[in-house]
Amino acid sequence: MAKIGVLSDIHGNVTALEAVIEDSRNQGVTEYWLLGDLVLPGHGDRDLLDLVASLDASVSVRGN
Repeated sequence: MAKIGVLSDIHGNVTALEAVIEDSRNQGVTEYWLLGDLVLPGHGDRDLLDLVASLDASVSVRGN
């Protein structure tokens, strides 16, 4: 049975996202769903998008 990590409303917070991903991996999450509001205008967007891409999410929703 797959464990699904549901991520939303990240709003560009790379530090928090890294912590959540680390915790989810420790909990055995094998699949990720991204439900929007990933970035905010400003610096750091590339790092966040690279991190999100590494998750290979099976579901991804843009925006709200």
